[in-house]
Amino acid sequence: MFSLIASLILGALLLGPLAWRAKVIGPTATSLVMHSASAIYIFLAFGITATDASVYHTQAMEMLHGDSQRGIAAGKELWVYMLNGIYSVFGIEPGIAIALNVILLAALPVISAALASSLSLPRNTTAWITALVPQSLFWGVILLRESLVWFLIMISVLALAKICSDERMLVWVPTLSVSLVLFFFARGTIAVIFAGACLIVMVIVRRKIILPVLFGFGLWLSSLLLPGAAEITSKVSGAVTRTPPTSTGSGVVTSGGSASGAFSYFDVGDGIAGYIAHKFASGASVMFGPFVWEWSHMNVIFIADGLIWVVAFVLALVGFFATKNRLQALVLVIPIAFLILSMTWTLSDYGTSGRLKLMALFVMLPLVAQGLVTTFSYWKSRRHRR
Repeated sequence: MFSLIASLILGALLLGPLAWRAKVIGPTATSLVMHSASAIYIFLAFGITATDASVYHTQAMEMLHGDSQRGIAAGKELWVYMLNGIYSVFGIEPGIAIALNVILLAALPVISAALASSLSLPRNTTAWITALVPQSLFWGVILLRESLVWFLIMISVLALAKICSDERMLVWVPTLSVSLVLFFFARGTIAVIFAGACLIVMVIVRRKIILPVLFGFGLWLSSLLLPGAAEITSKVSGAVTRTPPTSTGSGVVTSGGSASGAFSYFDVGDGIAGYIAHKFASGASVMFGPFVWEWSHMNVIFIADGLIWVVAFVLALVGFFATKNRLQALVLVIPIAFLILSMTWTLSDYGTSGRLKLMALFVMLPLVAQGLVTTFSYWKSRRHRR
């Protein structure tokens, strides 16, 4: 516990000047306090929670004792290596890694504010919304890689926005490249899809072909050279081209935690038609569920998470159509679309999808902020007309 608190204090001292310079000290301080309190409470009450957290902790300790890399899946190495580095220097102190997660979360309002400013979207509103995302109070403060992934995604999108605006290319092109490589080792399959989205953004928004070609060549070269790249790429292609099941029955899993259970009363048949219907049912539920008819047997956390996502998604749509430069807003929309597609195509349970949807949600927040501002302005003008 001492290591957790000491690390939080040190992180706050390092983060403070950055937040002050970015003029988002309020959202950053709020995020730091809220997530620190949540981290301390969860760590005191439950220790290392979540099955995946225990696995990462065990793998890091095995590496520490010379059992190198056994059981570490490709595309998940970065977090285990970071834990092993912390344990090697400071001893078995998971509190330091949890504090690192909190600091990365507290840095997100700074990044999102800079991103919103680059795209001419509401800066302060974006920073405050980012600080107050409720799901991060759990998923972001335990011994998981989620905060690291969100941080790398937001840095990547910020770099992408700067590149599309031709700002300090010698800084932001390497920043995007490094963040994508780290993302590749943090959540490999989604990183491959996300990198493709970045390439498409460069072609559509920047409208200059040389950099996208060079960047695409770099991605291809990386796929040949990076350890585990072949395995991750095969996972991505396998998820997209997987052979349809020969028999799907109802085509869905009817357990309470299954996203595809929302449409379990449809008999979708066999073969390709059944496979497509199954993917549609799972995708629609992951995207917009749990639905009202599922609430009676659903954990309230899944219900709240689904409602937050739907509200944010609607506000983001409002924000996109209200923004002055929709072409520029594609810097957000295309990565969001690819992240959502990667989840709706491969997931079928609310527990996992609720955690992974936060990747797209954080990218969405500048548009959500624009949607909020537009909605409030609309209702304010209506009141004045009365």
